[in-house]
Amino acid sequence: MNEKKSLILMVEDEEQVLNTNCRMLRRRGYDVHTAQTAAEAYHQLEEQLPDLLILDIMLPDGNGLDTVSYTHLRAHETLANL
Repeated sequence: MNEKKSLILMVEDEEQVLNTNCRMLRRRGYDVHTAQTAAEAYHQLEEQLPDLLILDIMLPDGNGLDTVSYTHLRAHETLANL
């Protein structure tokens, strides 16, 4: 039986940090999607809500905390549609 991999969205604008962390998480069996800006993160969140969101607070186009608020709203919208 195939187990569904947990989805992690990692939002980090420093490419070396992003690559290192993604490589480590993928080796441990996680499905990792990435974004380097708040705009990319919002797009990814529209497509699919992750099981875990790891994000940088200081992004080039916004504050990571705003992304958390957006994710919270999206989660409630998704649950309301079940």
